[in-house]
Amino acid sequence: MRWRAEIPGAGEWLVGLSGLLLVILGILLLLNPLAGIITTAYLVGFYAVIAGIVLTLLGFSAAESVAPCLAG
Repeated sequence: MRWRAEIPGAGEWLVGLSGLLLVILGILLLLNPLAGIITTAYLVGFYAVIAGIVLTLLGFSAAESVAPCLAG
């Protein structure tokens, strides 16, 4: 893998650990799919709220930076 050469001290054990955790998560979701559906709904909702706030703030910021150009 290319990233191993580019990142000094990149622990391959972290990749193995993340793989093990994903396998455990997959097994837990297979055993209790309702929990996975509920968690996914919460994550999507949380993301939508945060993205909406950020986009609203960016919209106001862009409107303020364009307004002086329109006045002149």
